[in-house]
Amino acid sequence: MTAYNLSVCITPSMLCLSNSGSSENFTKQISFIQFLIENCLKIFGEDITCLFGETSVSSDNSNITDITDNSEKVAVSDKKTVRKSSLKNWAFGCICRTREENQHPSLPPTKPKQLFGAPLEDVCDNDTLPTPILDMLSFINQKGLFTECIFGKSASIKSCRALKKKLNCGDTVNLNEEPILVIACVLKDFLRNIQGSIFSASLYDKWLDVIDQGNEDDKIKATQRLLDQLPRANVVFLRYLFAVLRNIEQHSSSNQMTAYNLSVCITPSILHLPNSGSSELGNFTKKISFIQFLIENCLKIFGEDITCLFGEMSVSSDNSDITDITDNSEKVAVIKEQSLESEPVRMTMFYKKGQLQYDAMTSSRMGPSTDLSTVF
Repeated sequence: MTAYNLSVCITPSMLCLSNSGSSENFTKQISFIQFLIENCLKIFGEDITCLFGETSVSSDNSNITDITDNSEKVAVSDKKTVRKSSLKNWAFGCICRTREENQHPSLPPTKPKQLFGAPLEDVCDNDTLPTPILDMLSFINQKGLFTECIFGKSASIKSCRALKKKLNCGDTVNLNEEPILVIACVLKDFLRNIQGSIFSASLYDKWLDVIDQGNEDDKIKATQRLLDQLPRANVVFLRYLFAVLRNIEQHSSSNQMTAYNLSVCITPSILHLPNSGSSELGNFTKKISFIQFLIENCLKIFGEDITCLFGEMSVSSDNSDITDITDNSEKVAVIKEQSLESEPVRMTMFYKKGQLQYDAMTSSRMGPSTDLSTVF
């Protein structure tokens, strides 16, 4: 490897413009690098010969001499040849690797999907809700039924921001370590920031018109027709959400959250026009009435099978017993005469994640499910 050969090999890796692709100055670049190699001692100083230690290799490769710090010779190995081929392979290997790294740079680490503020369809894989959202819904359905004014009380802004940041970054979160009111507020934040709203801004006026329909059956049919116009992911989320709201309303004697109170607290997060501001105040009473109607009639609208979305656990409204039913409908555990108000009960809930098809909802409209029912 003469100075010229070295310059030809090394120049593309050290003297170039990023993404230039031009080779018109290549000869000039080679000449410059060759000049640096031939005159490196005068340019950088003769001490560069000692940068890798006090080992000197003679130009004829006939011996290798190692000198100690006090300049005394301690070892001489004669007839030990440094093979030119090894040096060439090492030099070309380094150059090739450098070229490959420049041509094929490593990809940056994949960032998790942004959970908050994205269209619902973007964060739902195959119309299945994101695990963090399912976990929050399940946790509220489990622990929030007996929390006074759930969805109505505010929580620590700092704690809400911290939980939201963890969820947005894809961090694993132990919800048992988070206050229930913080989880409820973060869920409302997620709902409020769904692009286009969960009810779809394009259908906003039609949703409000439902409450003006004639009798209850007319309202239910009008609601179901509009549900058929929503993206499937939105319908899946609404089924889970109103299953939770209904369960909370069933325990209003403990949590003070009637269908009306729930609708007042949850409506601003789920039924709104983006960037509408105060222009929606005139319709607020109408929106509350509509959401209250959905809560009170959710079994007829979404199907009675929404009572089993979070598993086959049922909690009676008087809090006197907890019944867990297995998949084959056999009773495996009954805890009776245990007051949840006087002594806390640990409940573990298992739910199945999966794609909810429209045909499941349609079939449920035809009548109550005969497979399994949950008692409230």
